[in-house]
Amino acid sequence: MPPRSSPTLPRPLAAIGAGLLLLGVGACGPEDILLRSGPPLDVPPAGLALAPPVLLVERLGMEPWEAFHQGYYVGDIWFTGGYEIMPEEDNQIRSVGVELREVGVRQDQARQQVADLFGRVLEERRWVSTALSAPVDLAVAAPQRRELRGSGPFDGRDNQSLPRFDLSPAPLEVAALPTLPADTHALLVPLVVHYYAHNGGWFVGQSLGCAAGARLRVLWTLYDAADGRVLSWGEIGAQFQEPYFYTPNNAQLQDYLIHVEQGLERHLRQQLGR
Repeated sequence: MPPRSSPTLPRPLAAIGAGLLLLGVGACGPEDILLRSGPPLDVPPAGLALAPPVLLVERLGMEPWEAFHQGYYVGDIWFTGGYEIMPEEDNQIRSVGVELREVGVRQDQARQQVADLFGRVLEERRWVSTALSAPVDLAVAAPQRRELRGSGPFDGRDNQSLPRFDLSPAPLEVAALPTLPADTHALLVPLVVHYYAHNGGWFVGQSLGCAAGARLRVLWTLYDAADGRVLSWGEIGAQFQEPYFYTPNNAQLQDYLIHVEQGLERHLRQQLGR
């Protein structure tokens, strides 16, 4: 095994499609950034409130094992025992052992980090906003999920389970909102789709396996606070793998999460600057 050096986010190559940007491999290792955008905003919204992040896994009441398969997991993942073709996975490859760890710790961390970075970006963009303390989970309907057909550019070595999918936001259930400040006209809700770090192994359906790394995916939606309709939205998914390194310690797992948090913040800054 080559000596470990501090991982760096590469400068990726880009392939651009309608509403979707996939950034491909760089010299230091793969960085997979998913960018999707809804209707653009002509001007920053007046009377904006920033909601606490909602974790999709909690909103749906999913157990960790189901969330791992659906792509909604928050926590650490530790693979053991090599790989097999698993009958319980529809005869797809997966690591023999999959241990789901630190679920509560990472859920708290995801809420805090995503709240902080959205607050920073809004301040930088001079979007005057009020940060809410009361959760809005009950008002956030599950987004519409569409599984993607065919193969993707990272299939085989990706650090997420197949199938891949897109998400689209649903209208807000205004009656289920907590009391908002009187001057609130728009509500920005970050929805954490997944947030996890892992050692090297095989996610479901990934035939070549992956090195140690992390993923973070957020679907943010700007709602009309009066009627709950969607004004704008964006989706950002950040991935990192450290090439040829498979057994990270706890500090190194945090390194990977910091990298994907930075990727999310960088691209959120671009989306909100349209």
